Amino acid sequence: MFSNIVMEVDCSIIYVHHYKSITIFIIVHSASLNVVFHKRKDLYISSLLYRSTMKKELFKHIIKEFHEMELPKIKPRDLFIPETKKIITLVGPRRAGKTFYFYQIINNLIEKVPRERIIYINFEDDRILPLDVKDLDNLLEGYYELYPENKGKEIYLFFDELQNIKGWEVYIRRIS
Repeated sequence: MFSNIVMEVDCSIIYVHHYKSITIFIIVHSASLNVVFHKRKDLYISSLLYRSTMKKELFKHIIKEFHEMELPKIKPRDLFIPETKKIITLVGPRRAGKTFYFYQIINNLIEKVPRERIIYINFEDDRILPLDVKDLDNLLEGYYELYPENKGKEIYLFFDELQNIKGWEVYIRRIS
């Protein structure tokens, strides 16, 4: 009665900064994973719609999880990112401290803005794999379903390991 649909995709990182009412931070790397869906043969259910809904629910869960978690203790780094309306990319070798620098920036932001206006997503999280650039719309849709009161307010996006999602640059430009 059920058939399996297997999907595969890679994931990654990068860093971005302030635009309109959204500020994006990103990083970069790679991983892949298979996800198995079930679809009833006797019903026509669009696997894309199912996948989209599933991804949105996963993003919502991960966003809430971030908002409820305690950030790791960090050793502050003496780094400075200039205030700009342009996108800034933070690039470096693995294990150099880019993610913990994100946590440092997030800790500083939490002193000024509510944590609910900050989103951190690690695109190596196996719960959201496989992932395609089309799935990224589900991230903001899910966020605004959780926090409709934040529409029109500035939000801050921290994207870790985004570079392996083909076409991520186009998505970032579109939402900025």
